[in-house]
Amino acid sequence: MNKLQTALLQTFIEDVPRNLARFDEATGRFLTEGGWAITNQDHIYPLALLYTTAHADNPYYHDATLLPYIQHGGDAWRDFQYPDGKVEFIKVDDSTWGPIYMPWSMYHWVETYALVADELGEERRARWQAVLTLAYNGITAQLANGRVHNIPTWDGMATYRAGQLFDRADWRAAGEAMIHLAVKEQMPGGYWLEHHGPTPSYNTVYVHAIGLYYYFSGDDSVLPALERATDFHIRYTYPDGRLVETIDGRVKYHDHVNVHGWSAFSLFPQGRRYVDFLFDRWLADRKAHPLPHLTYNQTAAGPKIAGGEFGLSARLAPLLQQYGGANGQTDQAPIPQDQPVYRIHDPEHA
Repeated sequence: MNKLQTALLQTFIEDVPRNLARFDEATGRFLTEGGWAITNQDHIYPLALLYTTAHADNPYYHDATLLPYIQHGGDAWRDFQYPDGKVEFIKVDDSTWGPIYMPWSMYHWVETYALVADELGEERRARWQAVLTLAYNGITAQLANGRVHNIPTWDGMATYRAGQLFDRADWRAAGEAMIHLAVKEQMPGGYWLEHHGPTPSYNTVYVHAIGLYYYFSGDDSVLPALERATDFHIRYTYPDGRLVETIDGRVKYHDHVNVHGWSAFSLFPQGRRYVDFLFDRWLADRKAHPLPHLTYNQTAAGPKIAGGEFGLSARLAPLLQQYGGANGQTDQAPIPQDQPVYRIHDPEHA
C-alpha cells in the first residue's frame, strides 16, 4: 500500500464511528437524521474493505463487531427490492423517483459480496447470490439497447464484474460490449457528449467505470480513451481541485473535489500526479470543514433534511485496491496545476 492509499485508509478508519452511529438495527439501514436513501447502504463496501484489509494501522481488520453492520446493511437492500430485483429510488427527503436497478448500489453490493462472501453464512450468501443474479439479469437486458450514457457505461463495468464473480459469460460479454460502445463514442478531446457538449462532472462517471473495467479485464484497448479523458480532466480542473463548470452543459459549479475516476487516472504518470493533487485538496477540505455535512430543503413546515455526507466514500474505496495498474506504478509527470500560472482553456482541445 503506497503513501496515498495509507492516508486514504486512515480517513476511512476515522469515518467508521460516525457511520456506525447512524445504523438502525431494526432495519439494517444507515440513516440521515431519520431519513434514508437507497444509496446510504453503499457504506457497506468500504466497511467490507476495512474488514478485509490487513494493515498495521487498521483496527477493523477481521473485527467481528463490524460484520453485522455489513451483513444487515446488505440485507436492507434485499428487503427493499421488488420481485424483479429493482428498488425504489428513494432519497433522504422521502422523495421517490420510481423503480430502478440502482447502478451505484448494485455495484457496491457486488464488491461487498466479493470481499465477504465467506463471512455471510450459507443462507445469507445464497440469498445475496439470488438477488444479485436477479438484478444483473435485468441490467444485462437493459444494456442490450446499446444506449451510450454515463449510467449504462457504469452498468457495463458492473455487469462485467458481476459476470466474473458469478461465472456468467453472458454478463461479461454484455458488459464488455457496453464499455466498447462507450469508448467508441468518446470525442477526440477526451470527453463524452451529454446535452450537446462535455460535462466534466458526469464524464468522471465514464472514467470511473471504464477504469475499473480495465482493472478487472486487462483490456488494453480502452487505455487510449482513458488517457485522453485523464488529460481532459487535468485541463478542466481549477487550482483548488474543483471541476471547471463553464463548459458543462448539465451541472452547475460544485464547491467540492470530485472523487470519481481516481483509479483510472492513476494508470498514467500525469494522472498519478493529478490524483495526488486532488487528494491533497480533498484532505484540506476535510480538515477545514469537518464531517458530517448536512443539507436541508426549506418547506412550509420548516427545514427538512435533504442529504448528508458522512465520509467512508464508496466512490473512493476502489483506490485502496486499484492504483497504478497491475504493477502499482507510482512515477509521476507534471501537470499544469504545478505551475504558478497556467491556461485552463486550451484552444487546441476546447
